[in-house]
Amino acid sequence: MISNNLLIAPDNVISFELLINAMLNKEDNEKYLRNFILQSESASKGIIVNPEELYNIKQKLFRKSTGIFSSIFINALILADNKQIRKKVMMQIDAYKKMKKEYKSSKNISIYLETYNRVIEFAP
Repeated sequence: MISNNLLIAPDNVISFELLINAMLNKEDNEKYLRNFILQSESASKGIIVNPEELYNIKQKLFRKSTGIFSSIFINALILADNKQIRKKVMMQIDAYKKMKKEYKSSKNISIYLETYNRVIEFAP
């Protein structure tokens, strides 16, 4: 469940969260994976991958666990080195900490918090 107290985040944060939710809910995540790859490549390398590159990356990542996507996301944000993203991630952390108290058994909130804290830890 998404609370209205969550802050609007950059596209790469949204694509990460949608992908993780789809994976945890065992839903078809191909669309979310595609968007996540495009956002991550753009943020970390400043490029837009062509269809062949996108297909090859998707094939490598299609059946992976949430941990690999957390690592990719962290690297993308660290390489982006955007102060605004860092500020938004800090705001997301605060919002999710509040939500965690209400939704104690939520798996996705724990993954988000762990990932976002690692972004802040490693970001310049």
